[in-house]
Amino acid sequence: GDLPYEPDWGELLTGLRCPGVFVLDIESQKVTQLAMPKDAACGHCAWAPGGEEVVYTAWPPESSQLPGVRRPGLIYCYNRPSALYASRADGQGSAVRLTPETLPSAAQPCFSPSGRVLAFVSNACAVASGAHNATQELLLMDWSGSSSPQVSPRTLVPAIEQPATADAFPGLYMTRLGPQSWVDEKTLVLPTLWRSEEAVVAVDAGSGSVERLTPPGDSHGLLAVCGDLVA
Repeated sequence: GDLPYEPDWGELLTGLRCPGVFVLDIESQKVTQLAMPKDAACGHCAWAPGGEEVVYTAWPPESSQLPGVRRPGLIYCYNRPSALYASRADGQGSAVRLTPETLPSAAQPCFSPSGRVLAFVSNACAVASGAHNATQELLLMDWSGSSSPQVSPRTLVPAIEQPATADAFPGLYMTRLGPQSWVDEKTLVLPTLWRSEEAVVAVDAGSGSVERLTPPGDSHGLLAVCGDLVA
């Protein structure tokens, strides 16, 4: 007989149709499904300060930017629109969108040590152009809970279309923004592509200035950030 076709996400996510957000209580072994946007795939979870909310990335199954393309391309293609949402950890209530509709891409939330600032990545250039990957933006948003009026995010590191010189910072090209990317309230440490090399950079959370920490000529990856220790 005929059955309705339900697409999966393809690539390394073959068989995965709609990933969601769940909370596991280790002591009681209770699993709670959180409220999520309808039909959206959700991931990149981060505990909000206080442990009562979870902030995450949500990708809609379809988009006007990619007509006719439903789901393949979530891992290696960054041109799919996304937004940040917050949901209560007890499963009650509904999902709250944190990023404005005017921002076509937001992903990989990461809270500062104090919990007062939320950093995230935007692939708006890839969404706008349709390219699988493009220069990214790093944005910050003040945080006081999803029930408080949200302050518009501010761009810390803008997209760079043309570096000033051959050796200048070419823009952010990250595969991930780690959950412990903050060294302190003033500095983030990030892995990024720097032309044909992998590099580790430090970003000033006030000015947005970027400093390359690893020497040119070789590739270096970022394993972890713990206080002022970087591996």
